[in-house]
Amino acid sequence: MNNSILLKKIFVFLFFVCPSFLIFSQTYSEPFWNQELPINIRVRDLLTRLTLEEKISFLMETSPGVPRLGVPKYYMGNEALHGVVRPGKFTVFPQAIGLASTWNSELMYRVATAISDEARGRWNELEQGKLQRDLYSDLLVFWSPNINLARDSRWGRTQETYGEDPFLTSRFAVAFIKGLQGSDKNYLKVVATPNSGWGLQ
Repeated sequence: MNNSILLKKIFVFLFFVCPSFLIFSQTYSEPFWNQELPINIRVRDLLTRLTLEEKISFLMETSPGVPRLGVPKYYMGNEALHGVVRPGKFTVFPQAIGLASTWNSELMYRVATAISDEARGRWNELEQGKLQRDLYSDLLVFWSPNINLARDSRWGRTQETYGEDPFLTSRFAVAFIKGLQGSDKNYLKVVATPNSGWGLQ
């Protein structure tokens, strides 16, 4: 099992999912629920309490949760490449390749900030009980940006990239991630997960 992937997923769980279920922290006394402790201590504590099967379940997009520890089920992942995909109605910005054609990384930063503002606003409405929850409700983790270099126009995801230029891609990726995650020193507004998969490079 890839420990770094597991640790990242558990970090996201503790950072975003646990705070929304503070009711459990009143019922359970395990250190991983204690938000006063450093995140690395909380992650280690939770890992020691999980079975192998439970650890594997954290690697999935949809986790059944761990009822015996009061850990709720959750769905991890959403798309925000040029606007939040679900759930509900959100602003749709031009595709990444179109925004990259401006060579304006400040504009990319502002677009990403608007995307995360809308995502966080939807999250807040869900937490306040103003909206009906569904499978995709608890989403503050985004599979964006796509940082592949588009060097073959036959590839079906070319429009999701910033093009073939490594310098431009690096500038836009940094601007997008900073805009999406926000500037708070202690908390992320949402989580960006830059992807460069698909074996293109």
